[in-house]
Amino acid sequence: MTQEQLAELIDIEPNNVSKIENGKNYPSPENLAKIASALDIEIHELFIFNHHKSIEEIRSFVINEVQQNDALARVLFKFCQAARQ
Repeated sequence: MTQEQLAELIDIEPNNVSKIENGKNYPSPENLAKIASALDIEIHELFIFNHHKSIEEIRSFVINEVQQNDALARVLFKFCQAARQ
């Protein structure tokens, strides 16, 4: 699937898909749900990176990103709350 096709399915601009893919923007919880639906996967599967990095590397990266980005911290907090339900 191209960025343009995904953008059309989730109703955002293609350049925003690129920014999300490159970690320059973070999708809202609503757009995460749309992305997962468009890809026919569960939301949590968007966060499975074990084939790329060790859990220690992932944890370190996430902690660093959250410490530097309040908006991301809020999104992850909401995601974690939703995931516990």
